[in-house]
Amino acid sequence: MNRTITFILAGLSMLCATGADGDLKTATVDGVTWTYTVVSESAKTCKLGGESNVSAISTNTTGAITTPTTLGGYSVIELGISSFRRCKISSITISPGITKVADKVFMQCPNLTTVSLPAGVLHIGEEAFSECPISSITLPESLIRIGEQAFEQTNLTTITLPKNVAYLGNEDRIDGSGEIIEEDDLYGDVFNECQFLQEVKVDAENQTYADIDGILLTKDLKTILYYPHIKTEAALPEGIEVIYQNSFTGSKLTHITLPSTLRSIGEEAFAASSLVEIAIGNNQYSTLKSANPTSVTIGDYAFRSCQELKQLILRNNVTSIGYGAFSDCNSLTDVYNYASEPQAIDDGTFTTGWLDHEPWGPINAATLHVKQDCIVAFSSAEGWKSFNQIVGIAESQPGDVTGDGNVDIGDVNAVINMMLGKTDQTTAGDVTGNGSVDIGDVNAVINIMLGKE
Repeated sequence: MNRTITFILAGLSMLCATGADGDLKTATVDGVTWTYTVVSESAKTCKLGGESNVSAISTNTTGAITTPTTLGGYSVIELGISSFRRCKISSITISPGITKVADKVFMQCPNLTTVSLPAGVLHIGEEAFSECPISSITLPESLIRIGEQAFEQTNLTTITLPKNVAYLGNEDRIDGSGEIIEEDDLYGDVFNECQFLQEVKVDAENQTYADIDGILLTKDLKTILYYPHIKTEAALPEGIEVIYQNSFTGSKLTHITLPSTLRSIGEEAFAASSLVEIAIGNNQYSTLKSANPTSVTIGDYAFRSCQELKQLILRNNVTSIGYGAFSDCNSLTDVYNYASEPQAIDDGTFTTGWLDHEPWGPINAATLHVKQDCIVAFSSAEGWKSFNQIVGIAESQPGDVTGDGNVDIGDVNAVINMMLGKTDQTTAGDVTGNGSVDIGDVNAVINIMLGKE
């Protein structure tokens, strides 16, 4: 009888020691009490924390910690959602065997400066390190995906994406289905508001992303995804076709030279940046025989809240301007539009304010400069007619850099002097309309002299 009772009690004890998938448990290791959730009872695996907003340890824990490899007989394979959020730890070493760092794991950890990730991590979730003061991190070669805003508002100064990273900010594309990457899902503000980030480097073997001088691009080098915000000037290389949404948002950039190959500026691409002036498009003089520019489109809110922007040049191949594209640009004084007919816009495209996430207020202080024969059309066009005044642009003959009415060797010399920095660069010197004065402009002037253009 006693043996039977003993056997029954032993069985009950074993049954109580086991659990079910999703069970929340605790265990103490080296004086630290850990909370964990059973991922698979049959595989004996668990994750730190709970399903959401359940901390793995006390948020008052300080100093350096190392995550355990096992808890209560379960192998730790994941850091659960928000499992260390707002903890006061300064350093963490994540143990081998963990493959996933879930969403918001270390979000708002005010003292966290050092993170060590093990080989084998495949996934870093959305906002995983958001608002942490980490200044550097080494990503393991195994890593495949980094979630949206994963490093938002950190103190990173440099970071290298390893060769296997294929997804930046898209939760749905890590399903192994081989689905083709859609253009509007290439980048999810992974480094949003990283004010100290100087460069994003990419392993040369990566098949999805690349970098040029620390600028993050697609592998084909045609789309800019992220430009480090700490830089103040930029000359984008020829071949760039797309400036991706939010890629320059909040940057300290004051001046930028856009390539002649550009065809699209994405939503909020330069929103709240420090730009003082910008010229968009090329070939402002359509009388050039070689003029056959690719159309350029400007996305919604692309330059919203650029408070320092004073001068805007829209060349004649800018065909589409999105809603609120230049809203809340309250320092804007001059807009030069070389289009032959007004682009379709509304009263929200150019405003002096931004209220409840919507464009607000008139653009009374700005002057719109258009071609002489287009003044009437712009004066009655929706959105454009709201400008304080609309005046004509005195169009000079292409190649007449000196403005003497002729295209001759004096104009060639004038362009060369601008190239060498002996005189200030002017719009007239940018004969090709690519945003800079270079050898192409010298050749263009010579060809005009010879009657080739």
